[in-house]
Amino acid sequence: MSRSFGGTLLRLLVWAFVLLIALSVVGTVVGLVLGILSAVFTVVVVLGLLAAFGAVAAGLVSLLGGSSDDGSASDWFEAETTVDTEPADAATEAARLRERYVAGEIDEVEFERRLDLLLDDSGSETLLDDDRETEWEFDR
Repeated sequence: MSRSFGGTLLRLLVWAFVLLIALSVVGTVVGLVLGILSAVFTVVVVLGLLAAFGAVAAGLVSLLGGSSDDGSASDWFEAETTVDTEPADAATEAARLRERYVAGEIDEVEFERRLDLLLDDSGSETLLDDDRETEWEFDR
């Protein structure tokens, strides 16, 4: 009887050992899958945060004075505050204004305003009146 009891006990111990090995393999696989999932989740969250911070930084840069080609207020301010290194006479300045108007950098109202300021500052209205009439002829 001790042999059958010993054989049964041995089989029970072998099955218990096999069951422990199987459970450790399943636990290892589940741990690996969870580790990979957490790594992917972490990468997605970090990339999302980087994108959000990048968007905020780009917004701040454009808000605080980044230049754009759409004629925004910051471009106007830069154009208005540029200082010429050489003084220009009224005819040269009028020619520059005309070029900017023709290129579409300034509209008709702004062109007229600046031309009037130039005429007031220079005192040479007779020289520029002919140019002004010619400009109106080109617009028609």
